[in-house]
Amino acid sequence: MKIIPIFLVFLGAASPALAADFDLGVGYAQSRDFWETVHDVQDKTGHLPEIQKAVNDRYGKPDILYSYLDAAYAYPHDAFTSDAFSHLVIGTRAEALAGGQVSNPIFPEIQAYANSTGIASFGLRSRPDAMARGNSFWSWKLLAGMGPEKRLYAKGPEFIEAIPVRSGTLLLAGTEISFLDQSEFGDDFWVTSNIMLRPVYFKSSVPPAESFPDEERAFAVWRWRVQNEWLKQVDTALSSRTRFGIISVLGQNPVPFTSLPITWDYQQKTQLYPGIGATSGIGGILRLLTDSGVPNFAVYAGLFGGAPGGGVDLQLGPVLLNASTYALENALTTSHDRTRLWQATLGLAL
Repeated sequence: MKIIPIFLVFLGAASPALAADFDLGVGYAQSRDFWETVHDVQDKTGHLPEIQKAVNDRYGKPDILYSYLDAAYAYPHDAFTSDAFSHLVIGTRAEALAGGQVSNPIFPEIQAYANSTGIASFGLRSRPDAMARGNSFWSWKLLAGMGPEKRLYAKGPEFIEAIPVRSGTLLLAGTEISFLDQSEFGDDFWVTSNIMLRPVYFKSSVPPAESFPDEERAFAVWRWRVQNEWLKQVDTALSSRTRFGIISVLGQNPVPFTSLPITWDYQQKTQLYPGIGATSGIGGILRLLTDSGVPNFAVYAGLFGGAPGGGVDLQLGPVLLNASTYALENALTTSHDRTRLWQATLGLAL
C-alpha cells in the first residue's frame, strides 16, 4: 500500500482543510545486507575452508534491504469533468533494492542482486479530500523507469573460484490503478477497502550466468492487492472514537500498509497466484482517533503470508509515521525460505 492511501483513510475522518496537493513518502527496510557476505566470499576466493566459515550461518537465510523516496504533485485539470479523476498527478520515485541467499550446503549455490531505479509517473486521480466528502478515491497512472543493476550466480566449483558480478541496465514500463473507499454503517461500524492492480513489464541488459543460461531477463508481472478493514467504533477511556476489528489482505506479499519496491516483482519474479498461503493475511487492528480525526494512532498484528507480523501508525497533522515487521518469502529458491524485515516509513501530505 502506498503512503497516500494510508493518509486518505485518516483524512476521511478529519477536516477537509487537510486536503493534500503534494505528497512525500520515505521508507527503509532491512533484514541484513547480503552483499557484505558476497564481498566476504570474494575476498576468500580459492580458500574453501575460509569460504565455508564465512557462509556457515547463512545457508537458507535470505537477506533483503530496500529504500525508497516517493513524491507526487496533484492539481485540478479542465480537460474533462470527472468526480473520480478530477486531478492530474505527476510523480517520481527513487528506489534501491538488494538481496541474495546462500543455499544447499552440500553443493553450495549463491545468488545476489542489487538495483537502483528512478521511476516517473503521470496520471489522474480523485481530489485529495474525496473521502472527507464521502466519495471514493481513484488513482490511475502510467509508470516508466530505468537504472543500473548487478547480479551474481554461482554454484559448485564456481562458488570457490572467482564469482563474476554481471552488470547492466534495468528498464520497466507499466500502469497502476487503485481504488479506496470507506463506508459507514449506522453510527458505529466502518468498512474500508483498498484495491490495486499493477501490470509492469521489465527488461534487463544483464547477461545470463554461464551456469544459468536460461535465466529470464525480460518478462511481465501482474501485482494485485485487496485490503479491507472492518471496524467497530466505541467510546473507551483511551478515546471517544476507539475503533477495533479485523484487517485482511489478499495478493502477493499480503502485508498491510507496506510499499514494497516496484522492482521487487522483477527480482523475485512475482507470480500471479503463488498459492492461498502466500496471498492471504488476516489480523486484528485498533485505531484511536480524536474528535477531529487527527492526531490518531493505530496498532495491528496478525498472520500475513503465513507468518506473524504487525506494526504501528502515528499521524500528527500532515505527518504519518509507521514502524512494522513482516516475514517475506524469497522466491529465488525452491525452498522459499523467509526473511524477517524491519521497516520504518515517513509520509508527508501538504
